[in-house]
Parts: sequence; structure tokens; C-alpha cells
Amino acid sequence: MERTIVRMLHEAAQKYPTRTYTNTRGDEGWIASTFTETDRSSDYVAAYLINRGFKAEETLAILSEGKGAWVTCEHGVIKARMISVPLSIKLTSDEIAFRVNHSEAVAIAAADGTGTQTIVFASNLAGQALNLNTVSLNESLIFDMTQANGLTLTGGTITLAGGTTQVFNVGFGHTATI
Repeated sequence: MERTIVRMLHEAAQKYPTRTYTNTRGDEGWIASTFTETDRSSDYVAAYLINRGFKAEETLAILSEGKGAWVTCEHGVIKARMISVPLSIKLTSDEIAFRVNHSEAVAIAAADGTGTQTIVFASNLAGQALNLNTVSLNESLIFDMTQANGLTLTGGTITLAGGTTQVFNVGFGHTATI
């Protein structure tokens, strides 16, 4: 029987169901996720990707650093038979754009513990149209378009939880169409 990452996670969840697999630092201390919780949550990630129409062997970039959510997302991407491109928050926006473009990533998953998600649009998107598809978050969302003058965001729906905010930062003298 071939040993795969998915099989090893399933086996660990069966053998060590309550053992901590990942830890993420939160406002109130460390938040643990067991092998079982990570296995189950990554199943949800895979199901979400498949239900949203992502296909096997498509590439998904994951932007995170030191978060249990990154591990869960990585397992979900693998379970959906997709290819992941890990990105570090320490990369510049140009480095991220380069890696996303050259990997032909069809989407970017981002994990952030601040309560706000920020999407920074790189300068190579200036003057272009970008289809949003569907964005749904339980956190506030900031679109930073200061480097992408003339960017047009089209289509899709943005859904945020109650008590959250949506901010579009286009910069002084710049334009963006939404």
C-alpha cells in the first residue's frame, strides 16, 4: 500500500485522535488542533474547493505563516487533488505576483489572525479587469489597490459577516472600477 500524505493523516487521526497536530497563537493563547480535527477540517476544505468548481491538478496558492489553518488548507488542497503553491507573508507583493502568475494559480487562499483580511493588488494588474467570482468572509475585508491604478473588479458577490467592514483603498489620484 502506497504511503501518501492523506493516508498518513488518516492513520494518525485513527491512532492519535486526541493528540495535538498543530498549534496557532491566538489572542487568548495557543489554539490546538488534533489530528482528527485537522483531518475532518481538511475534508471540508476539499469539499468546498470541489463544490466551487476547482479541478484536479489546478494550482492554488496558499498565503500564510505559522498558522494551523495553513496545514489544514494544504491537506484540503491535496485531498482535492490540486497543486499548492506555498507563499510566505515575508514575500513582497511583486514576488507573490511572480509566483502566482508563473504557477498559473487559479486562486489564492490566505490565513490571517488579525480579524481582517487584506488583498493587495500588484502593480502588474493596473488597467486590467479581474473577475472576483465569490468572496465570503466572517471578517472585515480590505482591498488595497494603491499599486494597481485603473484596475476593474467585475462580477461576483462579496459577503461579509455582520459587524464587519469593507474598505477599498485606491490611493490619491488613482482610479478603480467596481
